[in-house]
Amino acid sequence: MKRLWHVVVLIIGIGVFASVIPSGRSNNIVMFSNDQSGNDQNVDKAIKKLFSEDDRVRQIGRQEVIRIGSTAVKPLVNLLLDLIRDRRPRFVVEREEEGRELLKEYLIVSADTTQTHENTEQFRAISRLVINQRLSTDCISLLGELRAVEGIPVLLRIMESRGTLSSARWGIEHEALRKIGSAAIPSLISLIEHGRQHAYAASLRRPVGFGWLVSLNAEDYLEDSEDDEIEEALIDSDSRLSLDADAEWEVGIRTVSIKQQAIHIICEIGDKSALPFLENLAKTEDNQIVPTIMAAIRDIKNESAVGPAPARLKIPK
Repeated sequence: MKRLWHVVVLIIGIGVFASVIPSGRSNNIVMFSNDQSGNDQNVDKAIKKLFSEDDRVRQIGRQEVIRIGSTAVKPLVNLLLDLIRDRRPRFVVEREEEGRELLKEYLIVSADTTQTHENTEQFRAISRLVINQRLSTDCISLLGELRAVEGIPVLLRIMESRGTLSSARWGIEHEALRKIGSAAIPSLISLIEHGRQHAYAASLRRPVGFGWLVSLNAEDYLEDSEDDEIEEALIDSDSRLSLDADAEWEVGIRTVSIKQQAIHIICEIGDKSALPFLENLAKTEDNQIVPTIMAAIRDIKNESAVGPAPARLKIPK
């Protein structure tokens, strides 16, 4: 059995870069068809503005993506998946060569084990050019603004990966799913119904991070495609998973977190068509989750709570 990825792992770009650094071309990959219509070309231009160092240009790009609408959804999903699957640094546009040179210098400096890598000037200079996190958050928020049903699977995947780390915080993926609205409810219900399988699949995957990675091993950058096949088989299976004690504990924690997050999003969407599912769930679900379910039912019905309210995801003002 593949080892479980611990939920406390965070990729923030600390490490040693030793793989081949491409020269003469951009590391910034946006996935489009070679045979582009005029509208596709507009999407390409708009998304490329998200890579700009000038925040005014970036904001114009965001506005253009929203104006273009549904045609921009697939490229946004592709870009987001690429950022998740490949942790190599993405640099602001027109400064890619500078970024590659800084990476080479960082490799030399990092050989000096007396220094803390993140405290080197090279690391700080690279960090000023890398935009992986910014691109990821732009993609997620734009999928929400566009009410992109096609973005639901990747948004749920990000949510699942949070595991025990941020179950009490309302993240950008939660907000995007809320904005997608009622169209997301069937997927959220399925996630709750198969929460344990999703939790186990999430534990097999590398944790989703919006940062960048520098590694001696080129394989560290990329996810194992074999994991996707394993996860699909697990999620489709209703059989109970046989796990050792440590794995059982982690999957149990993840299962509760995933279900609670999904219930909170359904609650924030506020679609009354979800009430029969929630009411039935309250009769069959583990006692640990029932208070969250009952609170969601009351909120959707606009009823007042009786007694102390359960913990809720903290939604920024």
